[in-house]
Amino acid sequence: MKNRLVIACLFLLATSSAIGQYKPQTFGQNRVQYKEFDWYYYGTEEYDVHFYSQGEEYADVTVDFLQDEFEKITDMIGYAPFSKSEIFIYNSHTDLLQSNIGVGAATFSVAGETKFVKLQVEIAYPGNMVDFKKELRFKVSKMLLEDMMFGGSLTEMFQSNYLLNLPEWFIEGAVNYIAKGWDVTMDDYVRDYLTDKKIKKFNKLEGEEAALIGQSVWNFIAIKYGKSNLSNILNLTRIIRNTEHSVASTLGMSFRQFMYEWAEYYGVPNEQLDDSYIAPTKDEKLINVTGKITKLTGLKISPQGTQIAYIQNYKGKYKIIIRNIEKGKERVALKGGYHSIDQEVSYKLPIIDWISESQLGIVQNSYGKNFLVTYDIPTRSKQKKSLVRFNQVNDIDFNENGKLAIISADVKGQTDLYLISMRRNAIKRLTKDSWDDLYPQFIPGTDAFVFSSNRTTDTLNITTPDINHMPSLLNLFAYDLDTTTNVLHRMTNTISNETYPVPVDKDHIYFLSDLKGINNIYTYSFSDSLYHQVSNFRTSLKQYDLNPYSGDLAFLMLHEGKTRLYYNEDYNLDQRLFTPPTLRHQVQQVEYIRKKREERATQELLEQKKRSEEETALLDSIQQADTTQLLVDEGFIDTDNYTFEDEEVDKDSPDNDQRFSFLSIYQKIQKEPTVTGPLPYETSFTADNLVTSFVFDQMRGFGVLVETQMTDALENHKFNGGFLAISDFKSGDFFAQYEYLKNTIDLRVRYDRNVIIQNDFDTQRDFTEREHLQKYQMNTVALGAALPVSVSARFEIDGFMRFTNYYNLNRDVIAGTVSGAIEDSKHTYAGFKAAWVFDNTLVNGLNLFEGMRGKISFEHNQALDDASRSFSNFNIDMRRYQKIHRELVLATRVYYGASFGNRPKTYMLGGMDNWLFNKKDNEDQINSPLYFSNFKDNTDILFTEFVNLRGFNYNRFNGENVLAANAELRFPVIKYFTRGTIKSNFLRNLQFIGFYDIGSAWTGLSPFNEDNTVDTKIVKTPGSPFEAIIKTSRNPWLQSYGFGMRTVLLGYYLRFDAARPIEDYRRGEMKYYLSIGYDF
Repeated sequence: MKNRLVIACLFLLATSSAIGQYKPQTFGQNRVQYKEFDWYYYGTEEYDVHFYSQGEEYADVTVDFLQDEFEKITDMIGYAPFSKSEIFIYNSHTDLLQSNIGVGAATFSVAGETKFVKLQVEIAYPGNMVDFKKELRFKVSKMLLEDMMFGGSLTEMFQSNYLLNLPEWFIEGAVNYIAKGWDVTMDDYVRDYLTDKKIKKFNKLEGEEAALIGQSVWNFIAIKYGKSNLSNILNLTRIIRNTEHSVASTLGMSFRQFMYEWAEYYGVPNEQLDDSYIAPTKDEKLINVTGKITKLTGLKISPQGTQIAYIQNYKGKYKIIIRNIEKGKERVALKGGYHSIDQEVSYKLPIIDWISESQLGIVQNSYGKNFLVTYDIPTRSKQKKSLVRFNQVNDIDFNENGKLAIISADVKGQTDLYLISMRRNAIKRLTKDSWDDLYPQFIPGTDAFVFSSNRTTDTLNITTPDINHMPSLLNLFAYDLDTTTNVLHRMTNTISNETYPVPVDKDHIYFLSDLKGINNIYTYSFSDSLYHQVSNFRTSLKQYDLNPYSGDLAFLMLHEGKTRLYYNEDYNLDQRLFTPPTLRHQVQQVEYIRKKREERATQELLEQKKRSEEETALLDSIQQADTTQLLVDEGFIDTDNYTFEDEEVDKDSPDNDQRFSFLSIYQKIQKEPTVTGPLPYETSFTADNLVTSFVFDQMRGFGVLVETQMTDALENHKFNGGFLAISDFKSGDFFAQYEYLKNTIDLRVRYDRNVIIQNDFDTQRDFTEREHLQKYQMNTVALGAALPVSVSARFEIDGFMRFTNYYNLNRDVIAGTVSGAIEDSKHTYAGFKAAWVFDNTLVNGLNLFEGMRGKISFEHNQALDDASRSFSNFNIDMRRYQKIHRELVLATRVYYGASFGNRPKTYMLGGMDNWLFNKKDNEDQINSPLYFSNFKDNTDILFTEFVNLRGFNYNRFNGENVLAANAELRFPVIKYFTRGTIKSNFLRNLQFIGFYDIGSAWTGLSPFNEDNTVDTKIVKTPGSPFEAIIKTSRNPWLQSYGFGMRTVLLGYYLRFDAARPIEDYRRGEMKYYLSIGYDF
C-alpha cells in the first residue's frame, strides 16, 4: 500500500512534466537559419552599417539618415561613445529572427558575472520608411543610453554591474522620448492613466507602462525646463546613481513636487476634454486580454456581419480566432509563431482579411518565406500561395468577388502596391517609387481603391526626396485601375495621419485620423470632397472595422490600462461631431506654424538677396567700365569707389555654428563625414563577460571558478574558456570550447581536463590503508553538431575521445613496501553522446520560469584498451514550470538515469549542488563509489554523477540506476505584492519556497519490485572469500519536505533550505543547507 502511494506521488510529479538538474544540463532555445547571410558594411567615423544581399538600399538609407541623427542623439543625451558603433540591418523581421546574437546567453546573471556592454544594435526593416526612421532612432538611442549608463571603461562596467540599478521608466522612457517625442501612443496612455486618481510611484511602474509614462516624464522636462536638462539629469545619474535625486537636484525641487507638476501638466487639460470625449461601456466589451503581454491585432468583420476575426499574440505565439457574433462561440482557425525570450516580437504578421463569408485570407511567414493562406471555414482546409518575391507584406484586401487582392509590400526598400490574381499566379505592380503606400482597400462597385501614403504629390513614379526630407504624415489617395494616367486623386491634405480607410460604397469612405490629437473615425464623401468626424472616443482607436448596413462597429482601444476588443451593434455612423484638440495637438500646431514662419522668412530673405544681386548685375551691365590702367598706391583706399564684399566665412571654424550645446564644437572641428565601402564583413572578437564565482564541489570542496566568453559581432563564432581552482591548489578543472553557429547545423569542438586529488589519513584502518594519496585525471576532446528543428527543439550529437589516468602517490606504494597495491593505470575511451533537447520556457523573473524544458540523452563509452571497461548511460531530465498567479510558480522535475554495459557507473543520491559545509555518507563501504584504497583503482569516480535530494548527505543511496522527483512552490514575496522597480537587490529577489523531494538509487531490481536490491545489504570482510546477504525490508524510497529562502547577496544567489528527511518510514531531524546558485 505504501509503495503504491510512492508510485502515485512519482506519477503526479511526472505528469507535471517535471525535471531536475543534477549534473549541469544545457537547455536554451535555438536560432534556426533558413538562408546564408554574406555581410558587407559601410564605414563612417562614428559607426559601421552592416547589410547583406538585397539590403544595400536599406544600408544607404541608414547611412544618410544617421549622418545627422547620430549627432542629434549624442547632443541630446550629452554623451559620445568611446568606440565605433556597429549597426546591423536586416531586410525583414523574419531574417532578424535567424540572428545568433544573444543565443545561448545565460538566462540570469551568474554569480560574480560582469557583462560587457557592446556598442551594437540589430534593426529589421519594418516594411515602410516611416516606421524605419522611428526604429532607427529608437534602437540607436537605446544603444547609446545603455552604453552611457552601463558601459564606458572597464572600471565603469564593473561598477555599473554591481551598483547601478535604474528603474524602467528612467531608461526606457528616455529612449522612447528621444526616438518618438510626444506621440499619439504616449498621449493616449497618459490620458488613460490619469483617469485613475491613484497615481503610482514611478519606481513601481514596469513594462510598457513604465516606458510610456517615462516618455511623458521626459517630454514634460523638455517642454517645461528645456531640453538641455535632459543631458544634465542623465549625466548626474551616471555619477550619483540615483534617479530621483538627479531629477530633484537638476530642477531644484523635491521629486514629490516634480511628480505633482507632471500630473497637473497633463491632467488639467485632459479633464477639460471629458465633456467632449467618451469611453466605451462595459456592454460593448467583446473580449478581454488575458494579460498585458497579450496583444490583439488584425480586426475584421465578415462581409455579412455574422462573424468577426482577430488575432491574439502572446510573446510571438499567435492564434487567429473566428467568433460567431450572435452565438458568442469561437474557433481557432490557425496557430503559429513561437515564444521569444531574448528577441523582439513583431506584431505585423499574420495579416487577415475576409475573402467571402466562408473564407478567410491569411498572410503568414513560414521558415522565412511569406505565404497567402486561404482558410475555408466549413471544411477547415487551407491552401497556400507563395509570396516569396516580397521581403514583407504590410496589408491586404480582397475585392467583392474574391478574385483579386491588393497588397502593400516591400521590395528592396520600396513599399508599393501590387495586384494579385487569386485564380492565376499573376502579380501586377501598381506603384513604383520610394513613397510609402499603405492600407489599400477596394472601393465597392468600382475598379478603384483607396490607400494611405506619405507622398507630397499626386503623380506616380516621380523622383522622391531622401529619407531626411521624406514626410512622416500619411494622407489618403484614390487610384482607378482602369485609368491610363499616372495621376492620383488626393482625398486629404492635412498635417495629421489618415489611416485604415474602409470604403462602404462608391461615395463614402471611413478612416482614422488624429486631426484633433486622438485617432477617431472620420468619413469622406467623393461627391463633395468633404470629410467630418463621426466618433469621439477618449483614446485612439488602434484598429477598427464596421458593417455599414447594420451599423455594427468593432474596434481595438486602450481603456483602463488594457487594449480590449469592443463591439457596438448600433453605432451612429451618420452623426457629425466636433471635438476640441488635445494639448499635444495644440503644442504641435504651434510648433508647426513656427517652423513654417521660419521657412517663409528664410525663403523671403533668399529671394530678396537674389533680386538685389540681379539689380546690381543689371546696373553693372548698363555702365561701361573704364579700362584705363591707373597706377594706384596699394595702401590708398578709394572711398568713392569702395565696394563692401561679403566676408568669407571659414566653414571649418567652430565659431561659425551658433549652437554651443554639448559636443557641437567637437563635431564641427571634425571633417565632413566620409563613407567607405561597401566592404566585406571583417570578423573580429571582443569579450562578452567575465565570471568569477565560488564553487563547492562534491568531491574536492571549495574552489574559485573563472570563466570568460569571446564572440564576433554577429556571434557566429564563440570562444568559451575557464578554469576551476580548488583550494588545495592541486585539483581543478579546465575547459575551452569553440562554436560555429553561422549555418543551419551548429558545430562545436571542446576540450575538458578534470583532476581529482584524494588525500586521506584514517587511523582506524589497517596501516597499509591509513594513508592514501591518489590522483585521478581525465582529458576529453569532443567534436559535436546540433541541428535545430525549431526554436524550441534541437538534436545534438557529439563524438569524443577520453583519456583517464590513475596515479597512486603514496610514498610506501611508490617505494614498493605495500604488497598488492595498485600503482597507476591508463585507459582510453572513444564514444558518442546523442541528445534531444526541448525548451519553450519564458522568464518571468530571477529563478522564475514558465513553460517546459527537457532533455533525453544516450551516451556510450567504448574502452579501446580493455573492452571490459566499456559502459553506456541513458538519462531523462524533464522539468515543468506552472504559473499559478502572477509570479507564483510551481516548479516540478523528474530525473531518471541508468548506466549499463560491461562496467556500469554509479549514481549517488542525496545533497544539493554547491552545498557549503557538505557531508558524505557510506565512505567506508567497500562497494561505495567514495571508498578509496591503495588496493583499488577508483577511476570510476570520474564518471560518477551526483543526484540532488534534500534532507540527506551526499551518497545516501547509490546504484547503477536512479529515479528522483522534486516539487517546489516558488513565492517571490516582495515582487508578488509590489509592482515596479525595487531598489534593494536583496528584497527584489527574495523568494520563499516549499518543497517535496522523493527518490531512490539501486542496482538490479527496481524499488517497484518487492525483491528490490535496496533493502538488501551485503556484508563482506576485506580479504575474506565469504559474504553475507541480509534482507532488511527497508523502504527503498528517500523522501523529504520543508521550506527554503532564496535571494541575492553581494552579487551571489544564495539558497537556504530546511528539510525534514523521511527514511524507512521514519522522520529524521531537520537538516539545513546553505548553497550558492540557482535552482533547477
